[in-house]
Amino acid sequence: MEDIRQTQKRFLELYTRASRNGVYCFTDFLSLADNSVLQNMVRSGAVSAQYVTVNGGCEGAERVIARFGSPELFGWEEEFPIVILEVAPVQEKFGEMLSHRDYLGSLMALNVDRDTVGDIRIKDKTAWIFVLDRLADFIADNLQEVRHTRVKVRKVPELPAGAEVRMEAMELVVPSERADAITARLTGQSRSKAAELFRDQKVFINGRQVTDPGTVLKSGDVLSVRGWGKAVYDGIRLHTKKDNIRVSLRKYV
Repeated sequence: MEDIRQTQKRFLELYTRASRNGVYCFTDFLSLADNSVLQNMVRSGAVSAQYVTVNGGCEGAERVIARFGSPELFGWEEEFPIVILEVAPVQEKFGEMLSHRDYLGSLMALNVDRDTVGDIRIKDKTAWIFVLDRLADFIADNLQEVRHTRVKVRKVPELPAGAEVRMEAMELVVPSERADAITARLTGQSRSKAAELFRDQKVFINGRQVTDPGTVLKSGDVLSVRGWGKAVYDGIRLHTKKDNIRVSLRKYV
C-alpha cells in the first residue's frame, strides 16, 4: 500500500504542476501496475481525464508514458519523449536469435534504469527498443553486445513493416466468462493456481489491476497476466453440449 501511495503522490505532483503552470509534465515508462494506479485516479476524479494521455510509442504498447496536459488546454503540442532504437547484429550471419530477456539484460548491464525503457519488439535477429530520449544517445553509443552477438544501434523514426504487434487467434473452452476461468486456460494453470495470480496482483484488464477472480470479461477487453502475456477477448463463439462455452481471443505474440 505504501508503494501505491507514493505512486499516487508522484502523479498528483505532476498533475498539479501541469495544471498550475500550464506546462507539460511526463512520467518515465510506467509498469502495468503503475498505469493501473493512474487509471484508477482518473476514474475517481482525483486527476482530471482531460489532463492525462498515455503513449508507449506504438500501437498496443504495454509500457507507456503518461503526459499531463493537452493541446486543447494549453494551445500547443509537445511530443512524448520517446525514441526508437534499432538493434541489429553487426554481421547478420553470425547473429543469434535473441529474446526480450537478452536485450533487457544487456541494457540493465549498462546500469540503465528499467523505467527509462519501454516495449521491446523483435523480428528475426533485429530488435526495436523504445527508450526515453535522454537515454537514447547513451544506449546507442554503449550497447555493443547482446549475449554473444556484436550489435549496431541506430535511431529510427518508426517501426518498420512486420515489426508491429502480431496477434494469434485462439479459442478456449471454459465454464464461464469469469476472468479466473479464462486466465487459467490462457496460462495453462489450474483454477487454484490462476487464483494465486490475482492474489499476487499480476492480472490486469484494460490496464487496470484486478484482484477479484470473479470479474466477468466483456468483448474487447484486454487481459494481461504479468509473466504470461496478454490477449484481446473477443467473446463467446458457441455453447457446448456440456454447458461450457467456447470463447475467442487474440493473443499478442
